[in-house]
Amino acid sequence: SRTVEESSIYVSKEKIIKTLIFVDNTGNPFALILRGIDKADFKKLKKFLNIKDVRLANEEEVLKFSGFETGAVTPIFFKKIDKILMDRNVLKLEEVYAGGGKRNLLMKISVKDIIRLTNCSIGDFSKWN
Repeated sequence: SRTVEESSIYVSKEKIIKTLIFVDNTGNPFALILRGIDKADFKKLKKFLNIKDVRLANEEEVLKFSGFETGAVTPIFFKKIDKILMDRNVLKLEEVYAGGGKRNLLMKISVKDIIRLTNCSIGDFSKWN
C-alpha cells in the first residue's frame, strides 16, 4: 500500500504492519492486522468468519468504524469494531511499526501488546507473496 511504501523510507518494510478495515455482507465491520508486505486473502477471511461476502471498507466507513482516517488506522483502540483478526505472519515479529492515529505518524508496539489489548483471533489470512 502507499502508506507502507512511504513509511519504509524510515523503517524496514518487514517491520511495518497495516490494519485494514473490512465490512461483511451483513454490514458488520472487522479489522485485519497483517504485515505491510502481505496481502489479505478474501477467501480465507470468508471461510474463517463463515460469511458470504467481504469487502474493504471505504474511507467514510474506515473513519466511522475505527475512528481513524485511511492510512492512519492503529491496530488498537477502535471506535466501533469488536472483531479483530491478526494474520499469523505478524507473529514472526516481536516489535512492529503501525499506523499511529494520524497520517504520517507511526507507532512502535510489541506484537504481544497488540494481542493483549485487542484479544484478536490469529489465523492464516494472507496470500503468499
